[in-house]
Amino acid sequence: MAEASSLPEYSLYPILEPDRALTSINAIVQDSTGFLWFASQHGLHRYDGKSYKSYYSDSLSTTLLNAHFLTAHYDFKGRIWLGTLHGGFHLFDPLYETFFPFIIPSSNPKDNTISYFANAPSDSFLYILTGGHKIYRFNLNSLRLDNSDALDFINHSADIKKIYAIYLWDANTIWLGVDENRLVKFNLKNKTKRIYSLPDSPRLQPGRIRHITKNRFRRLLITYNKKALYDFNPETGFFNLIYPVGDSRDHINESFLRSFEDQYGNYWLSASKDLIHIDPTSYHSRVYNVYFPDANPMESNNRYPLFEDRQGILWTTTNKGVHRLIRKSPVYYHLDTKDSEFQKNNNNIIATLAADYKNQIWLGGQSGLYRIEKNRKELINVDLSEKWSSSRIYKLLEHPAGTLWIAGNNFLGNIDVNTGNIKSLFDSTGFR
Repeated sequence: MAEASSLPEYSLYPILEPDRALTSINAIVQDSTGFLWFASQHGLHRYDGKSYKSYYSDSLSTTLLNAHFLTAHYDFKGRIWLGTLHGGFHLFDPLYETFFPFIIPSSNPKDNTISYFANAPSDSFLYILTGGHKIYRFNLNSLRLDNSDALDFINHSADIKKIYAIYLWDANTIWLGVDENRLVKFNLKNKTKRIYSLPDSPRLQPGRIRHITKNRFRRLLITYNKKALYDFNPETGFFNLIYPVGDSRDHINESFLRSFEDQYGNYWLSASKDLIHIDPTSYHSRVYNVYFPDANPMESNNRYPLFEDRQGILWTTTNKGVHRLIRKSPVYYHLDTKDSEFQKNNNNIIATLAADYKNQIWLGGQSGLYRIEKNRKELINVDLSEKWSSSRIYKLLEHPAGTLWIAGNNFLGNIDVNTGNIKSLFDSTGFR
């Protein structure tokens, strides 16, 4: 394993013990209220932070054709989409706790095994990659499959035999991982494509691109199942090998599944039995084993997902259940407040603090509400005078939906951390 001194160390903490419901979890999504949803081969499970509730085909809906879920997607309308093994895909409405099944009309039965969903934020189209290595487009407004000449051009292209991975860059651009170690950029509007081949390497065994995503530098992370992680620059067409490098070959016999960039800018790579944490600057890495041979036998296909929620907490599943990954070494941040408005009141005391889903830190005290601006290393005062006569704050409480609740001296309300809008629910005149 490569030197890992530049990376924080994490520990696996079990949250939910394995049982029939939580075997073979293949995907994790989070809804707007903060609930986590686990899609498994036995159904769908909602976790509220303390316990979980399961939704099965035999206990919820007779219309659910297949509850063996392989992938999941949460759309901008608050609905959950689930891809199944041999049973098409399903819409789950969390409000009514109801499944609605959809079948792809194809002569190839593999097209009703759903491998992956792709959707740009607020885009009305959901792109579906099937086990038959074809792409379909589904209209999220009309709830119908959309006939697209551009997709027909992709699916019947003579130089693309099979599609293994998909990433929607924007409403008009799709990146595909296809056969023969190739990456394809496809413009839906112009129906044009450009093909890139992974660089030849003696370590590059025959395989396929398994997963594509984007990092904060607008470059692609390419997960190759046999067994490599690349950083690809779309502007230059250059592939940079991120892992394995140097002596980081301890787990080279494993199959790589997918990757993503966490809030700290480090990469995570999930393998068939391990999670690999990678510093993209130094290429240092740390490997976490998530397969426990002494565990009770479970129906597992080794597709352990790794998911980062809006609070920056990492979640994964193993053959011992659901786990959180907790940083062992905290990151300390010093903020000098001697010249700030906060310190102008010599008697000011920090009474409460909270972190919102954007990982912004909020402080409440005798002189009001403040937000830490990390980039500029300063405290920003939030003016509460238009809503309340008193600014003394006793308690802050973050809600996963994106609001910060504020309890003060004879007032109660909340602030939308996205827009800054303040809502008063109670003041000296009573409830509003």
